Amino acid sequence: MRLALVDLYARALRDHAALERFAVRRQRFLEALDWTALGDQFARETSMADDHIMGDLADAWLYVCHLEERLVAEAPGNDPAQPIDHYLVIACPWR
Repeated sequence: MRLALVDLYARALRDHAALERFAVRRQRFLEALDWTALGDQFARETSMADDHIMGDLADAWLYVCHLEERLVAEAPGNDPAQPIDHYLVIACPWR
């Protein structure tokens, strides 16, 4: 079943909000840790995970912006753009 563009937009907004909440909760947790008691490897892995989360957050926002542009372009009176055939759902730890 093909999702409507409005449904894709709503899902993208919801996913972005969930990822943003996850990033905020994670940041609060990391700030509460005693970093002097943790090893260097943990700090490196945490930093890499932070970069990955921030990248995912940026990609999610770009997708939301893309769908907003598509909604405007496909509004009545505008020429229809290319159809969206599918929405790729990826398993993410913040869901």
